[in-house]
Amino acid sequence: MTEMTSPLDEAAKTATAAALNRVLADLIDLTLVGKQAHWTLVGPRFRTLHLQLDELVDAVRVHADDVAERVVTIGVTPDGRAATVAAESALPEHPTGWAKDTDVVDYFVRALRTTIDRLREAIEETEKTDVVSQDLLIGITADLEKTMWMFQAALLSGASRVACRSRARGGRMSTERAERMARAKRPRSPLAGSYGHPVHPILVTAPIGAWVASLVFDLMAAFGDEPEVFARGAYWLVVIGIVGALLAALAGLLDLTVIPRGTRAFRTALTHVAINSAVVVLFLVSLVLRSAVGTDRSSTAAVGLSIVALALLGVSGWLGGRLAYTFGVRVAGEETQADAYR
Repeated sequence: MTEMTSPLDEAAKTATAAALNRVLADLIDLTLVGKQAHWTLVGPRFRTLHLQLDELVDAVRVHADDVAERVVTIGVTPDGRAATVAAESALPEHPTGWAKDTDVVDYFVRALRTTIDRLREAIEETEKTDVVSQDLLIGITADLEKTMWMFQAALLSGASRVACRSRARGGRMSTERAERMARAKRPRSPLAGSYGHPVHPILVTAPIGAWVASLVFDLMAAFGDEPEVFARGAYWLVVIGIVGALLAALAGLLDLTVIPRGTRAFRTALTHVAINSAVVVLFLVSLVLRSAVGTDRSSTAAVGLSIVALALLGVSGWLGGRLAYTFGVRVAGEETQADAYR
């Protein structure tokens, strides 16, 4: 015999092998990041997750071996080389450094979801090319979906403890409400910042500072020497503030999407967004008025709009503080905060 025979025809063999090798890359990568997290894990749930990650790695290694052997069975060589795994895996990149337990759980929920989605794609692809391979993939998917459920349960357990503490203190917070609050603390995307450290409050300092400085420059243009210089400075500070506000708004909208609809926090956030939008519009009108009289001249109407806009900005800032400090939106949970007082 000069070559490995296959139970499939050439077209079915090629399509099935491609689907299986993609799954193989994801599974191998999942075992690698599982051990990485196992080694670097820190936090109050260390022991539980440490053992859970070992169980995950052991199970996925068996799945990867089954997939690779199925590829061989249909007459194709499996490709589990490091370069291939790096190129073909769709898993999100695991962060470097020490890994907080809550971040590890969040990561593996996302990594398992990605793996499962790709498995389901492979299940559809192999439906007509090889039902035996499809059956293997269905079994692996069922096992990983159960594993993802267990990781999600760990992620929500903190919310359940918050609810229990509330009831112990005589409060009436339900587990459902606690879970809503927990979801509002998690970032929608890395663009919104990391857990417990949102980007939006950082970005808003740029437009606030620029717009306050523009009013100071307007006053210097009206009452000081060299009015042209200060008027021109005020104009460009307004421009900088508008650009900064738009960038801050993108991060703020990402945070808005994690707040459950129909809640008091969500209504407050919508008011916050509406006022901020009005502030940007007022400064845009102010910019148009400044352009109409010349950037080196002060406009009384433009200065008046700036004053009104800054007053509204103060109200919006108070609402933003209420979202963070009263409602706990995008603020780390109690367990994370408690670590700082050990």
